[in-house]
Amino acid sequence: MPKELNWIHADLSSAGILWVSLHSNSDSDLGSISHIKVTDNKKQTLCDVDLTILVKDYDVKTTYVTTTNNFTTLVVHVHNDNKDTQTINDIIVDGASTGTKVTMGTNEHRVFTFPTKKFEGAVWTVNLEMSDGTLVGNGGRIGKELFPMMVW
Repeated sequence: MPKELNWIHADLSSAGILWVSLHSNSDSDLGSISHIKVTDNKKQTLCDVDLTILVKDYDVKTTYVTTTNNFTTLVVHVHNDNKDTQTINDIIVDGASTGTKVTMGTNEHRVFTFPTKKFEGAVWTVNLEMSDGTLVGNGGRIGKELFPMMVW
């Protein structure tokens, strides 16, 4: 494991897709990582790649992701913190294009829903493909479908 990382976790899906999650104490540490090799507990190589990690704080962000309808609908909240209108050319969920193109005004937020087959603890990724070609990526794990309501 690269010394710049606190932890790295890899999941191999039944479709053969390798999801890699990692954590560092500083964004500046990530820029020095140029190679990742992932092996399983039998020492079989699952991934051995050179890479470049670009760290940029983009003004359009995925602010939360959850599921509903017994893990069959992915709910994605996106916010534009930019002072200018921003265009998202596509929202890529778990590596697949959704064909969603949207223009968002200043401080606008939107909620998108996509069909999915998830379960508690499953890995998700969302990439926003911006009009300038930048991919703004986020990922995490699905939590419990619990939506408490409090009323006075």
